[in-house]
Amino acid sequence: MDAFEFFFTIYSLLLGFALAELMLGYANLLRAPVRPSWGWLTPTVGMLIFLEIIVTFLDAWMKLRGVPLNLSGLLVPTLIAVSYFVAAVMAVPRSATEWKSLDDYFHDRKTWILGLLAAPFLLNTLLIELPGFLTGAFVWGTAFTEWVIANLLFITLFLVPIFTRNFWASLLPMVALIGLLFYYYGNYTLPDLSQPAAQSHAPAPAAASETPPGSPPPAPAPSNAAAATPPPQ
Repeated sequence: MDAFEFFFTIYSLLLGFALAELMLGYANLLRAPVRPSWGWLTPTVGMLIFLEIIVTFLDAWMKLRGVPLNLSGLLVPTLIAVSYFVAAVMAVPRSATEWKSLDDYFHDRKTWILGLLAAPFLLNTLLIELPGFLTGAFVWGTAFTEWVIANLLFITLFLVPIFTRNFWASLLPMVALIGLLFYYYGNYTLPDLSQPAAQSHAPAPAAASETPPGSPPPAPAPSNAAAATPPPQ
């Protein structure tokens, strides 16, 4: 077992608990004899939490394969996983009879829920991605300006619903976040950001038998029978 496998055993366990807790909360609502009005906000934030946790697995493969096995190396990833776990716990009410509408519950708890979703994003951006890029440990996948704009957009969309009770101003930023997750993570082969730029972008060496474009094909090698020296008489 290498260092990443050891680390990922703990990390995936915490993220798995978060997913299980999220699904359990919604399942308990479904089986409650008296259910509140579902609305749109709580199901949408549940979907957002679900996708954020899955994306975190992908980020671990891309960015944490070189994580050191010490307190400073494990602290930030653990805080990220714990934040998702607490957000998953708070996504739905424990008692279905305490709220007439889940939209009301969302507005009552949204500062915690969305704050806990924004916290892992900030931890990942400021304490994992940015130092890795600045030190050359990670490869720039996009231009710096695009990276900054994308991160500012994400954090703005997390914060907007916290400061309003308007239905559309709360729903649309979360829908936009879901769309951005699919845009950035939905359809590509995972790069390994832990490899230096010189290695990850270096062209593959040409095979010894490869013919350069435009060159005539090499002459066929003489057969063994023709090339063999006749034995002395």
